[in-house]
Amino acid sequence: MSKEYFRISSELKNVIGQDLITDDFVAIFELVKNSFDAKASKVSVIFNLDDKFPSIHIVDNGKGMSLKDIRDKWLFVAYSAKKEGTEDEIGVRNRHYAGNKGVGRFSCDRLGELLHLEAKTKSSAVSVLDIDWRDFERHAKNVFTNVAVTVEEKKQFSDIPDLGAVQQEQGVVLSMSRLREPTSWTYEKLQNLKRALSKLLDPFDGEMTQREIVICAKAFLKRDEDEAAKAVKKGEVPYPINGNVGNSLFSVLQNKTTSINAKITDGRLFVRLEDRGTFIYSSEENLGDEFSLLGNVSLDASIAYLNLAAKTTFARRMGIASISYGSLFLVKNGFRIYPIGEENNDFWGIDRRKQQGYNRYLGSRDILGRLRIESDDDSMFRESSSRDKGLIETPALAQLRECALYLIRKLEAFVVGVSWEDKQDKKEETSARLQLDKNKIKIIQLVKKLSLNRDIHIVDFNRDLVAILDKRSVGFEESLESLRQIALSQKDPVLYKRVEQAIKRLNKTKADLAEANRIAQAEQDARLRAEAEAAKSRALARKADASREKTEKELQEEQKRSIFLSASVGQDKEVLLGFLHQIIICSSSARMELETALIGFSTHSFSDQDMREQLTDVMEWVEKIATLAQFSTKANFRYQSRPIDEDLPLFTEQYIQKVAPAYESFIALHGKLDIHFRCSFIPLEMGIVFDNLISNSKKAHASNLTIESREDKDSYMLLVTDDGDGITGDVARLFENGYTRTNGSGIGLYFCKKLLEKINADIIVSSVQPKKGASFALVFGK
Repeated sequence: MSKEYFRISSELKNVIGQDLITDDFVAIFELVKNSFDAKASKVSVIFNLDDKFPSIHIVDNGKGMSLKDIRDKWLFVAYSAKKEGTEDEIGVRNRHYAGNKGVGRFSCDRLGELLHLEAKTKSSAVSVLDIDWRDFERHAKNVFTNVAVTVEEKKQFSDIPDLGAVQQEQGVVLSMSRLREPTSWTYEKLQNLKRALSKLLDPFDGEMTQREIVICAKAFLKRDEDEAAKAVKKGEVPYPINGNVGNSLFSVLQNKTTSINAKITDGRLFVRLEDRGTFIYSSEENLGDEFSLLGNVSLDASIAYLNLAAKTTFARRMGIASISYGSLFLVKNGFRIYPIGEENNDFWGIDRRKQQGYNRYLGSRDILGRLRIESDDDSMFRESSSRDKGLIETPALAQLRECALYLIRKLEAFVVGVSWEDKQDKKEETSARLQLDKNKIKIIQLVKKLSLNRDIHIVDFNRDLVAILDKRSVGFEESLESLRQIALSQKDPVLYKRVEQAIKRLNKTKADLAEANRIAQAEQDARLRAEAEAAKSRALARKADASREKTEKELQEEQKRSIFLSASVGQDKEVLLGFLHQIIICSSSARMELETALIGFSTHSFSDQDMREQLTDVMEWVEKIATLAQFSTKANFRYQSRPIDEDLPLFTEQYIQKVAPAYESFIALHGKLDIHFRCSFIPLEMGIVFDNLISNSKKAHASNLTIESREDKDSYMLLVTDDGDGITGDVARLFENGYTRTNGSGIGLYFCKKLLEKINADIIVSSVQPKKGASFALVFGK
């Protein structure tokens, strides 16, 4: 029996070179990663494109190579000293490398036909290697190992075109000439390369990296200047080719997105959710069987949802739309795995999932982030030899993909359940709208759901958002029960005590309102009985001709006793009686609230906050009485205490024409209400909103106030604009209870916001303010 051996054709060079690495960017990625694997702190990518024979040079200041290293390692095809562990220094083990396939060197072949390599260690001379890749292409029957390359040594590095002398003690210089596609290296392609290189390192690392990448292309210096001038003129951030490949992504997104950050440590998953810089909650849980293979993996994830405002900021700062930048990247051992996260790459299955429910799921165009993994077991996450194909499918990779979707679902629970329900929120750069009670209720429900899950432990949550709501809010009672469950599951005695106190106050308010209604109903019943008696007396008078004089005297006496009722009888009797009924309810409620406040004050059982809340309630009842008084003098208005579905601009026009002037005679009211829309609202409470805005304008010395109706894609608006002193002070606090810019109570705008919230509307400071005065927008979702 004889033994035979494989012979290797020179065509192997193409199989593991040009045929395997089919993308110029991937080729440069591989060479840059190799430089950083060699402990380089700086890599320069130089394009000499002006010469007759263009060239590309990659220069690093890593540990370099000796002539022995070139012979024993670099020229040993498919051998990886990193994988073998011989690349490490003595005493250093388990260092993670970006590549260990041993084929990255053939990236040079992808870029150019000729390679000139110079390398130097601290203790060696400069080793020189020259390869003409065409020598391997001349005949397929040539044996690979019979194709010669030249090596030599010299004292110092050669000069680099457009760079000059290479002044460094150690490192590697790769020079590729006779480029494969010389005319393809356009300005636009180099811009895209720079963006791609910026994503090579962890794009979500908030700290300054110790690794520096520089691009030099002197042929485009003038173009850089021209493009920069255009960008500045448009108000955009310039993005020149030449210079450092910085990654400002973290600073662009910081505090501007809804983000979920997660880590796997000691077999447990830790999660933290934030919305535009506002902490929502943090949790921890066991990985369980679903992610059992990830227990020994170091995983760090950061996934952000970009609303419309964040996408606009991103495009302005980065010079490219977020969808074109990418979505969810995968970073392994410090370097990005290409092409995972690229536009139109659905490695994670995000878009396939979104097709199942467009308005229920996040898609790749909605998110931007990265999963960063490190593992001592390279078999778990193996990069494909074809470097533009990502990772080879393994059971661990399948679990990693499921883990990513699990985190996205956690992010969705907040984004879809809270942010998307509030259509106005997508335009906001800050998390201010989280303070709206309707959004707080949704956050409370989310935290409750998590807290009741036995597999998840809530470490902490935002107690300003998960807090007792204003009792005028829709859903107040339901949120109290949810808060009680959160307090019990979290064993939070402080929250539990506050919930119990709020429930007691709620029950008392219900009892007070019931009593007020009872009193008003009794009064109305008495009046109805009196009216019936008066009618009966009149009927008897008509029938008693014999005793007419006596009967008329008795009727006059009865009318004297019922004079208030008689005065009310007329064309608008029912309307006026309805007003009177509501005034009695309001005044009775105000009296009971004041009694509660006085008792709390005298017994010292009320905190300052409790007292403010109690007096705020009193003020609301008084506001209603004042507005009722205006309504009651206008027969054209039929007061209703329950919501009606009517044309709001028409109601507004009649209100400022017929009702408000009687109360606010020192300010001219104007309406531009050409755009009409219907919505459900309570006339009395809408009147309170207008009265407060008019009152504020008077305090700001305004002479004119205009209400204008407008429409955009998602909402209708009433713009309320005056010509007064304008907005001063902290704009962000304008709608806080008790915050005032004048000598007022500081609850007018607070009332407006709360009353509008009840009908799923809102009031905001208009984005465009007049030169003189102030403008507010009442926003009603379509």
